[in-house]
Amino acid sequence: MSGKLFWLAAAASLVAIGMAFKGYDAMTASLGLLLVSVITLKISTDGGGKAAREVKNELSGRLSSIDGMVQDLTKAFKEQSEIKDFTLGALENMKADMRIEVKDSIDRMAEKTIEMENSMGQMKRTFSAAFASLDDRMRAMEPQLRLSANTGDLTPEIKLQGADEEYVELGHDGNTAE
Repeated sequence: MSGKLFWLAAAASLVAIGMAFKGYDAMTASLGLLLVSVITLKISTDGGGKAAREVKNELSGRLSSIDGMVQDLTKAFKEQSEIKDFTLGALENMKADMRIEVKDSIDRMAEKTIEMENSMGQMKRTFSAAFASLDDRMRAMEPQLRLSANTGDLTPEIKLQGADEEYVELGHDGNTAE
């Protein structure tokens, strides 16, 4: 409505200017119309102020709504950050525990390997000693075996060392004979 009043005042000013060119006392009319234009402009700016207040209130409401959303998002991001930090801490603890566990397992495996090596060394020494002893026993029996082979006896008697008068006779096929 104030826009209509402004255009009406502008048109009236043009009419007053036109009348001034014709020689009428338009100066007084022009000043009156100018006063009407200023009043109309004041009324339109007051109406604009009311609209501005409405817009300001609307924008204020929207801004507070956006502010609430931003606060909610900030809170969510903060919670996510806390969850991430907690998870990373838990993973670091698990990693440290796993390292300790793996180190302990490797240490146990190393101990078992050393024990196995020691057992293998002892078994090697025992086997070497038994083999050497067997070689000595075979050398001791060699003259008896040669004598039996020269006489044609195919079933020699082998007397075991450390056996008390007991002996084992071997048959032709290597089976134990009675």
